[in-house]
Amino acid sequence: MVALAFTAVVGAISGTIATLIITTILSPLLSRLSPGDSQRAVQSKIVDLIEEESATIAVVERVTPAVVSIVVRKQRGDIAGAFDSAYFNPYFFSQPLDEQNASELVEVSSGTGFFVTADGYVLTNRHVVDEL
Repeated sequence: MVALAFTAVVGAISGTIATLIITTILSPLLSRLSPGDSQRAVQSKIVDLIEEESATIAVVERVTPAVVSIVVRKQRGDIAGAFDSAYFNPYFFSQPLDEQNASELVEVSSGTGFFVTADGYVLTNRHVVDEL
């Protein structure tokens, strides 16, 4: 009985989310068409949509090589040392770090950026590299 109720709730939530996603995607397309449009007007709008999509794809393909992934890693010992208070120290209830564990690299931030110059300058958001 509990499994049936759980399945019904999950199904309802999934259906709601799917409906929101589909209407969000289709809404801009459908808003460009009105019931009084002639066949020629509808075909013209479809051609415009295809041209717009093709232009977007061309721009994405052109700039994709400039996009980079950025991952900032720090040594675990540096992170633990930054929080000396017992309230903020993630290692407060664990054993002290030995030399090997302290030197282990831990991901502290990640994001994307893109090259802005040919000699390698990358533009990204501040929060991505704030931990450097």
